[in-house]
This record gives sequence, structure tokens and C-alpha cells, in this order.
Amino acid sequence: MHDVSAASAETVWLVFHKDDKTPKEFVHSLIRTVFAKSERDARATVAQIHREGMSASGPYPAAVAKVLLDECERRVREAGHPLRVTSQEASDSSDEAEDVAFTYACEVP
Repeated sequence: MHDVSAASAETVWLVFHKDDKTPKEFVHSLIRTVFAKSERDARATVAQIHREGMSASGPYPAAVAKVLLDECERRVREAGHPLRVTSQEASDSSDEAEDVAFTYACEVP
């Protein structure tokens, strides 16, 4: 896994990368539990990863993206899977910007 300086970006996308060893069920569970996505959204994300080789979630404020990425990395490491989740600075282009509502999946102490 690789963090592309999420702390320095204002908004960040988190990108799931396809591999041939991580079970789809694990990815689905990660999306549901860490990102608080619906069953339908989680299935669509897993399908996109399988079909296109990656799927992005966000954009998130940088601090939120860091918490989500850290939690993903912890769970992937504990499960022993090779899944890569990376961060990517969101474009400043207003064409790509949109209002995204999200639920905080983790609380920061």
C-alpha cells in the first residue's frame, strides 16, 4: 500500500487496485465496514475493480482520507492479503468536483 502524501492535499481520492489473490468478499467487506457504503455500492465497487483494474472512492477531506487509508491498511495487513489501496490528490478542476456526502467510518481519538 502506498500513501501519496494525503496530508498535503486538500481533497483526496482513495483507489482500490485489483490483484488476483485478495478475495472479492474481503474487498466487499472492507468497503462496507470502513467506508460505510451500502450493499449495492460495495458490489458495484468490487465489480468495477474486477472489470477495470481499479476503483476510486471519494473525494474525501485529507484528514478523513488518511484515517480511512490507515484503517484499510491495518485490516489488509491483519488479513495477510496483498490488496493495494492508494491515495491520489483530487483534481482542482471544477468539472470533476462534486458534493459528496459520506459517513465517517472511524472516529479519531
